[in-house]
Amino acid sequence: MNYRHSFHAGNHADVLKHVVLLALCDALVAKPTPVFAMDTHAGRGLYKLDGEAAARTGEAQDGIARLLAEAPRAPPVLRYLGAVKACRQQHGAHAYPGSPWLLAHALREQDRIAACELHPEEANVLRDAFAGDPRVAVHARDGYAAVKALLPPKHGTARFARGLVLVDPPYEAQLDEFDIALAAIREALAADDTTVPCNNDLLAANFVEDGDRVWLIDYEYSGNNDPCFELGNTWAECELSIDQLDEFVTAYYGRRLRHKIARARLQGIVGKYGWTLWGCIQNGSSAIDFDFWGWAMERYEGAVEVFRGPELARLLDDVQAAD
Repeated sequence: MNYRHSFHAGNHADVLKHVVLLALCDALVAKPTPVFAMDTHAGRGLYKLDGEAAARTGEAQDGIARLLAEAPRAPPVLRYLGAVKACRQQHGAHAYPGSPWLLAHALREQDRIAACELHPEEANVLRDAFAGDPRVAVHARDGYAAVKALLPPKHGTARFARGLVLVDPPYEAQLDEFDIALAAIREALAADDTTVPCNNDLLAANFVEDGDRVWLIDYEYSGNNDPCFELGNTWAECELSIDQLDEFVTAYYGRRLRHKIARARLQGIVGKYGWTLWGCIQNGSSAIDFDFWGWAMERYEGAVEVFRGPELARLLDDVQAAD
């Protein structure tokens, strides 16, 4: 791996990620029970924005520097800026906190943090940065493999009931990174192999109401499948909201189950990826006058947005929850 986050520290993507990360931490520490946090691609934990790497790209100018100049008032952003200020009071005026530093700053004495970094040099710097903090364990290993090895987390013989996993890879592998993300989803979903009869293609046009009843049509792809695929695929293809998916899954199971809601959403996301392939095949073979390519790319972009976004790690965590 050649990626060094020093070239990109404090850019607009860092700002968004870190604002959300701190908000999640604050929500978790609102309860007294211990929290476990994992950062799969931790970097070195602390950066210098006046260093050669940051100066070469200047990306922080459109990120943290711009935010500091605009004096925002939104509470989550002010919370983030307060953390940056605390970091600079401790490490100098040009310091910028990476995710591990922010986790250590936001979490408490009873909480635990696992920071994974594959690059040896970065891992050594990270280990030195937290040498005096017993809450932080630095793992010089592949973050994706660590998810399987370190979850569900334990403290002694007791399991942590709450926590978060931050997955923000460098995407050096480009499209191959999505295969890794898909593998992580597949592993998380594999814990439940329940199947039921499904239509497997419930887009809005396959619901027909005659004023008295609702009919489901088009059983070309029907067969036994994970019920959460039917729920998630229907959510995705009918363009329902997240709240509607919550209601949909709750109505099916008779009670609200966090891991089933997460499972349905993951299945819907993976379904977008599958329908992308279907659309590409149709674009090259179908005689129907329809923009199959545009249809496929809409689904592909929807899947990519989640693969690259901050929600994937939470969904992978939620789907393995015991509720």
